Amino acid sequence: MRHYILIALCLCIQNLVFTQLGTVDHHRRSINDNPVESRTVLPILQQAQQQFLLADIENVLFIHDNAVAQNPNSAAALLSRARYKYNIGMSAEAELDVRLANNINPYIVDLYGFNGVSGILNLIAHQPKLALITLSKTEKIESYSEYLESKIQNKNLEPKVLEEYKLMLESLKAKDYEKVLEETADLINLEPSNPVLYDLQGYLLKYFDDLDGAVDAFTLSSSIEPDYYLSWYNLGLAERELGLLSRAKLHLDKCIEIQDEFVLAYIERASVLKELGDYEGAIKDYTKVIDIKGPKYFEAYLNRGLTKMVVGDYSGAIVDLDKIIDKFPKNPLLRLNRGNLNLVFGFHDRAFNDYTNAIDLDEDYKEAYFNRGLTNIMYYDSAAGCADLRISSDLGYEKANLISTYFCAN
Repeated sequence: MRHYILIALCLCIQNLVFTQLGTVDHHRRSINDNPVESRTVLPILQQAQQQFLLADIENVLFIHDNAVAQNPNSAAALLSRARYKYNIGMSAEAELDVRLANNINPYIVDLYGFNGVSGILNLIAHQPKLALITLSKTEKIESYSEYLESKIQNKNLEPKVLEEYKLMLESLKAKDYEKVLEETADLINLEPSNPVLYDLQGYLLKYFDDLDGAVDAFTLSSSIEPDYYLSWYNLGLAERELGLLSRAKLHLDKCIEIQDEFVLAYIERASVLKELGDYEGAIKDYTKVIDIKGPKYFEAYLNRGLTKMVVGDYSGAIVDLDKIIDKFPKNPLLRLNRGNLNLVFGFHDRAFNDYTNAIDLDEDYKEAYFNRGLTNIMYYDSAAGCADLRISSDLGYEKANLISTYFCAN
């Protein structure tokens, strides 16, 4: 079964490489002399392509044998022959060529897909988790201003209580959170049964890194009013930061049970589920957010797409990333991640364009130079590829220097 899967993969890769060998696109340059590949390899492989298209099996194998004989240290020639041998059922001989190529260049087998998608992603700069969106502490604290404004509109409040709420709202708008914390304590003395005040106090304590104090405040809030969903939500957040993931999920579940359209709870629970290793559950939560908020909730598309990348759903991921990039076209990290998906699918031009766009947005983006370099090397453009690897190395990406020793001239 393993051989049939590998043969199918190799057929896909061979057709892709032969297609690229037969075209000259806007960024192609001549192949470069280097310790691994000589100028004689490309014309021979182009000849093999022509015979392959004519279904001349015997002649194609002869041409590949000739390429290896003339270039015994060419890992690319060995892998090209290995692909063809897999195609015609010579699996044992193909695996020998793969091993020989790997001995010459331990990275080329991954680069050309012989170890599957995971091999390519392990070689390139691939960090989907870095782009995941979370709400900032400041954004969450400021969400309480709507509640304070509604309290101020309550004409039944005692004048002293009303004045305290007005002072707190002013402090909140001024982002003076230490003063807001003091004023919250004053209001709790005046309204000791108000769950919202304990909830706000807990969040402010969490903001100042007093997580234990925050948990106590959120617990008090939920005990005063068990149906107050925000206290369960914030309790779950604080427990997550303390590493109490199972308890955090339990309390986020409670929040969603009370208020099943509270999207922030789904987003936070998805984060907890990912930390627990339940990526499929996280994807379901992001999907629920999109169902509730509609197609304009781009943060959910982004997080769902990047989570799909983690679990290997690359086709689903690229659909979500397309949507988010349309909304945020100037984010270089998103371009890098989509470029990686395009590379995995064999869309060379799209990957090249995504990496180039990422570099245009951030001229010091060392990972984008690295991936663009490997993309060009994969499609027999060593000159451009090695130039990008040198830039990546100069910018401090250590892996680029290592890879260059196998693919590029000194």
